Amino acid sequence: MDVDALVPLIESLREDVRRAARAALAAKAAAEEGARLPSDDAWALGLLPALDGLARCDAAAARLAAEYARPAGSFFRRRPADPRIATLAEAVRMAHDVLEEALAARGFSVERPEGEAFDPTRHRAVDTDPALPPGRVGAVVRAGPRKGDRILREADVVVGRSAPRSGEGDEP
Repeated sequence: MDVDALVPLIESLREDVRRAARAALAAKAAAEEGARLPSDDAWALGLLPALDGLARCDAAAARLAAEYARPAGSFFRRRPADPRIATLAEAVRMAHDVLEEALAARGFSVERPEGEAFDPTRHRAVDTDPALPPGRVGAVVRAGPRKGDRILREADVVVGRSAPRSGEGDEP
């Protein structure tokens, strides 16, 4: 994969990150100045799409970095690391952190329950994986924000399940 072909994608992602960071900084400044929105919950729910998008960008940047680090044709020859990928990944992480800090300033926390027992009152199972311990959360697809005991949105998670016994799950 040619890095130059990825430049438009990287630039587009970089601009998306800049927009999200500007919005997060504006929200944080408004919170610090004491300006209150009519409802903290509505405000937090409005930030969730940006938080989710940044999480997806972070995952994509990690996949891109891993793909680019693979050997290029020869076992002994690796592609040199491209600093643009690391810069993009860092910018995404910074914007994501700013949004989480803005949520924390209003008393919200973002739940990422990897390794915890699955709780249907706090988590929504979107997939299962027999390689994970049964009943345990293996991966978080979408984080779940909460304020104290109040859950704004359940965390979307991948849950471990026991492998099917012989004959189960087989189609006739």
